Amino acid sequence: SCSSLNVYGDFCEQICSPFCVDDFKNETLCDRDKGTCNYGCKPGNFSNDKCDGCYPGFYPIDKGCNLECSDNCENKMNCDEKDGSCPACNIGFWGKNCTQICSEQCKKRECSHEDGKCLECVDGFYKNKTSGDCLSCPENCIDCEDEDKCTSCIEGKYGINQCKEQCSEHCEGDSCEIEKGKCNCQSKYFGEKCESICEGCSDNGCEDKNGICNDHYCLDNYYDPRKCNQKCSDQCLDKKCDIFTGECLSCPENYWGVRCEKRCSNECKDDGR
Repeated sequence: SCSSLNVYGDFCEQICSPFCVDDFKNETLCDRDKGTCNYGCKPGNFSNDKCDGCYPGFYPIDKGCNLECSDNCENKMNCDEKDGSCPACNIGFWGKNCTQICSEQCKKRECSHEDGKCLECVDGFYKNKTSGDCLSCPENCIDCEDEDKCTSCIEGKYGINQCKEQCSEHCEGDSCEIEKGKCNCQSKYFGEKCESICEGCSDNGCEDKNGICNDHYCLDNYYDPRKCNQKCSDQCLDKKCDIFTGECLSCPENYWGVRCEKRCSNECKDDGR
């Protein structure tokens, strides 16, 4: 038999749990063969009769399993019984015991269990390749890949390099394509950046790409069956001319010709003949 009251095993080489009840003097604390505590366990959340393991969801074993595992453990019943560390955390938390909160810059509040680095960044931030931190995009960017390359710009701005360029004031809705500033044009303007005006077209405007009038009608003083971008002769009466040829529809008194460019002879009669 063993000479000590708190050991067990074939060669008395194992020690009974320190949490075995020891209120009975001169009595062995645990079974000599199995190591189970003879008089039960001291207060604690133990998982067996040897009082050497924690009930799932509690730790640490060296203090009687008197603490609950963190509610932020992915599986609260599966934390380490020695230090309470969690194999994985619920979304939004990180750290050994899942007590640290993921940054607001983390997309869906998801971050690394080990170091708290965001898996992805929310819009307006990018993940620094060196530090892994989520850093703010340049001022005019809605979203970006890094400090120099924007993927979307605030209204009225364009340019993949920090959205520094201004969209044309004639873009519809004050927005344009990020790379070259192309946009849908307001009525009366055309071109990639709406830089040209179709001033001779009617109020229905012209096509964005080529400036062809939408309804093929020209305002007074303009002609050309497609773009109405030619001006009638200043000599045309009321500035009106044929939409196809530019020939004046009528001339002022004492003038004649296709463009009313010729003056009547002094010998002409009062009726111009």
